[in-house]
Amino acid sequence: MTRLVLIAASAAALACAPARAAQAPASVAAAPSPLESPADPVRIEKARKLAGATEPFDILMALNLAGWEAAVSKSLALDPGVAKLEQAYPGVSKAGIEAARSFARTFCEDFVKRNIELKAGLYARRMTAGELDDALAFWSTDFGKSFVRKAYGNYDSRDIGSQAAEAANRTGKTSLSAEAVAQADRLAMRKTAEQTTASDQVALMRFASTEAGRKYAAARAEAEPLLLQMINGTDPAQQRKQFELIQAGMLAFIDSRKAK
Repeated sequence: MTRLVLIAASAAALACAPARAAQAPASVAAAPSPLESPADPVRIEKARKLAGATEPFDILMALNLAGWEAAVSKSLALDPGVAKLEQAYPGVSKAGIEAARSFARTFCEDFVKRNIELKAGLYARRMTAGELDDALAFWSTDFGKSFVRKAYGNYDSRDIGSQAAEAANRTGKTSLSAEAVAQADRLAMRKTAEQTTASDQVALMRFASTEAGRKYAAARAEAEPLLLQMINGTDPAQQRKQFELIQAGMLAFIDSRKAK
């Protein structure tokens, strides 16, 4: 299972430099449809179960929120104006982040749901009902479930969030490149490989050599550029909203300190 990072990096790529209106995070753009015709309801249902098994909602939410917080924290730390505020009012940056956390959670939920639905749609159209059953059976085994959670657990969304913030600070653009995704993915998968046994590797190879495994991998590869497009989409209204929330949270914190 490769390119797990694409799913987990959305908020990190979009949540950079919230203290600067031009660099604040964007909302998730509507997923461009790669689907030329609707799949039958049976395959759609099976595909959604497969996507749910390989894209655990709780883990993806946690990774996205962690990446978002790391990106925002780094962006604030790199802003000279915020640095002065932090010196005068210690804790003001955290107050701003907390004020926008609910907004970020909604953003992350939206992206994770879109990601799962996009993958499910591709699986339903690229795989037969029998192949979907075979793939779901593999990823539903104790090993399959353990592998998925290990792989996501080895992905450092905080690191990519910080890197995205630093890049945005240098270039003025908030985006995630395919190269950054590939590098983070390689690191996560190398760590996961170190945690698996030889028999685990054989099981992965056997699944990958089946028709279900080949089509599953092809569908995931097809989803990658579409997910990047979603991640790097921008919405000025959402950018302004998060900027306003963080700013309001910081001002409320400052006013509370003055009142004392």
